Amino acid sequence: MATVPFYIFEDDEGVLENLRRLVSKVFPNADLHTAVEGVAGLNMLLKEKNPAITILDYNLPGINGLQIIKKIKTTEAANRIYFIVITGNTDKDIPLKIAQGGVDDFLFKPFSLDQLILRLRTAAKVVNNDFNIIESTQKLEKIEKLLIEQIEAVKNTLIQIQNARFADILPQLETIKNATDFVAKKMCVEENANELSTIMMASELSFLGRLGLSEKNVNAPVLINGLMQNPDMVEAIFFAKKILSPFKNFEKMADVLYHIYENYDGSGYPDKLQAWKIPLGSRILRVSLDFEYNYHKNQKKYDKTMEMIDHEINRLYDHKVVAYYDQYHANRLVKLLAEKSPEIAVPIRELSAGMIISRSVYTEIGLKLVTSGTLLNDEKIDRIKTINHTDKVIGEIYVRNTNKSYV
Repeated sequence: MATVPFYIFEDDEGVLENLRRLVSKVFPNADLHTAVEGVAGLNMLLKEKNPAITILDYNLPGINGLQIIKKIKTTEAANRIYFIVITGNTDKDIPLKIAQGGVDDFLFKPFSLDQLILRLRTAAKVVNNDFNIIESTQKLEKIEKLLIEQIEAVKNTLIQIQNARFADILPQLETIKNATDFVAKKMCVEENANELSTIMMASELSFLGRLGLSEKNVNAPVLINGLMQNPDMVEAIFFAKKILSPFKNFEKMADVLYHIYENYDGSGYPDKLQAWKIPLGSRILRVSLDFEYNYHKNQKKYDKTMEMIDHEINRLYDHKVVAYYDQYHANRLVKLLAEKSPEIAVPIRELSAGMIISRSVYTEIGLKLVTSGTLLNDEKIDRIKTINHTDKVIGEIYVRNTNKSYV
């Protein structure tokens, strides 16, 4: 049993001494504290961090017993302190006041030693149970911390192995991670910390499956136009899952990596999942990985690459992910170049004729409202505003900065 702190607040020093002796006899290892007035007693309890038992007189000077309890009930110690009130007051309303004050038990003076001992033993059982709960919680927290540290260690080891093999594409991996973070948060994952953590870990290991490929295939696309052209590339789909499966708590991340190459129309690999069944993390990484591959294949021509991705919306890609991915790059430019950025985000209410749309605008259900390069007029602006009332525009609308030419 834990050493239970005892507090005795009694203004009659004779009664106080008798109570102190009794508690010391029944609980030889008790950590005893005493006070003869209310303010001193309250200050003691406010400093107590552990479960404790308090015996206090109803009519303490300074502030009375019920006032002490009332103040403690508003602090973090509210559920840790077990209160036993003693009183010689014979007012018929006292029992009701004591009960309403949040007191755990009470005794009327004069009381027998057996009565007090019985109440003290009951209190001790309650408080020791509180100690056990706290101890169990602390042990669980230590286990959870250790588990998190182990998961982090395994993840970091895998990242080091992956990055050593693919050292030449580390900048791509960094872009994939940053873009994934932006898109995932925009798609409301930020409200689910566990899902966001899973997606971000998967983004850091998005080339893990390629460790199982031969040198001639390691830089080849897994799918071309959503189709498997080379049967050897199947290994890239299964290898990450093989590596991660033995590790507990990596199942969800393995699932994200396993389903990256599911096509949005249900024609992909390995399970031909329909759009709504594909994990969100998989949908985000599919766009990020395909964009990076084609971007470098197209000699870093952004517009050409985005046009290729845009053309495959709803066949290979989730339109929301594509829209937010495009906006990630716009947002990055705005942050990097500030007022020198070739484009800026404009609220719908501030759109005006003569503005040129710099990023295609999509609605929640997948309607492409405006394409990149569109010159806005009043009719087009009215259409955007009207549709936005029933089918919200995804993210922000970007237009060319009037002081810069868009590149």
